[in-house]
Amino acid sequence: MKKVKDKRKLIIYIILIIAIIIILLGIIYKTFFTKKDLDINSSTVQELYKMANPSDDASLLKFLYSSDELPDNYKIAMGIMAYIKDHGEDESISSNDVSTYVKKTLGDTSYKDQDTYIFTGDICGYFYDETTSSYSFITGCGGNEYESFYRKIVSAKKDGDTITIDEKSIYVYNNFDETSNKVFVYNDYNQDDLLNYFETSDDYTINIDDYLDSATTYEYTFVKSGNSYVFKSIKSI
Repeated sequence: MKKVKDKRKLIIYIILIIAIIIILLGIIYKTFFTKKDLDINSSTVQELYKMANPSDDASLLKFLYSSDELPDNYKIAMGIMAYIKDHGEDESISSNDVSTYVKKTLGDTSYKDQDTYIFTGDICGYFYDETTSSYSFITGCGGNEYESFYRKIVSAKKDGDTITIDEKSIYVYNNFDETSNKVFVYNDYNQDDLLNYFETSDDYTINIDDYLDSATTYEYTFVKSGNSYVFKSIKSI
């Protein structure tokens, strides 16, 4: 009789252990292997988005949207702006520091040192000096008045070690003449679909919310590397 009771207790213990394991596996799966919506205004989402977008100026952004692979000048701009975020603006930055921050933002990648124009805030760009292996601050240049991108983050998700950020974007081209400005609003930089056209001699305002249904959606992908994330890709979806 005692053996029967002991056997029943053993069975109960085994069932309890299995139940606990199943619950723990469910918690682990839900935590690490299911997509989770992120607050688009959170510091994580905003900082990753800013890392992938070192400037809002079309002169640099067009490389992000028109290239299958990021060109070297864009990689360098990402590295420089990441350096400035941590250290503040410097008139000269060593190429080694730039290399460190390019890898910090993009992971293992190759590029050739060269000049880069960023056009953000007071930062025009940086000239690469081969003799000193450093980047020197460029002064006295303006932004792009002819082209602009209007953009908005619409969603962000975390799936294991991957974060994706979805953005709506339109491309605006200004054709200035002596009397007016002809404004072309396209769904993307390739100018596939003309969404709007108007002429004006005054300043104008464009609201991306008015074009969300027709705007191109881009998905940014970031992958965890150590304790931070690196930018891996951008694609239209």
